[in-house]
Amino acid sequence: VYVPYATLQSLTGRDNFDQIAVRVGAQADVERTEERIVSVLENETGLSGRYRTDNLAVQKERLSGLMDIVTLVLTVISGISLLVSGMGVMTVMLSSVSERTREIGIKKAIGATRGRIMGEFLAEAVVLSLIGSVIGIAIGCMAALIGGAVLGMAVPIPLSTLVGLILFTVLTGAVFGVYPACKAAQLRPVDALRTE
Repeated sequence: VYVPYATLQSLTGRDNFDQIAVRVGAQADVERTEERIVSVLENETGLSGRYRTDNLAVQKERLSGLMDIVTLVLTVISGISLLVSGMGVMTVMLSSVSERTREIGIKKAIGATRGRIMGEFLAEAVVLSLIGSVIGIAIGCMAALIGGAVLGMAVPIPLSTLVGLILFTVLTGAVFGVYPACKAAQLRPVDALRTE
């Protein structure tokens, strides 16, 4: 709200100013302008060392740098979490291979190819990752919307980002599912059927 300074002074009961906002042009030398403003104020009032200037552009750059650091830290934490969850998928799939060794042997004995067995286990890893990512994104979106409602802020959730996250998670699950799928595909039917 812009009001005459005399009106603001009468409304607040003050007869002085504690700050002045100055907007400079795009081509202006901001540092030189700051020095001149302080110099003029000191000359007018006869008070030295009582005035200081704050450049909002510099503050914005500092805040942007801080946000970049926070983003980097969160990215590293997310990467570690993704690696741990990928290892979890691999562990579950290896456990599935060891539990279904006899089933794999029967399939191979009746003509299932290595590619077929590998495809089945890769598909299982992808489905497992897909279900996990959808549940995780649903919980995250609900938490963001609840937090936004509590703080009175609108939380934009772009659909393209969600689809990208799901695809990336499924790809990660597929990558970590390759080793268990290869292990299942390389089982010899005789050894697999011998397993109790």
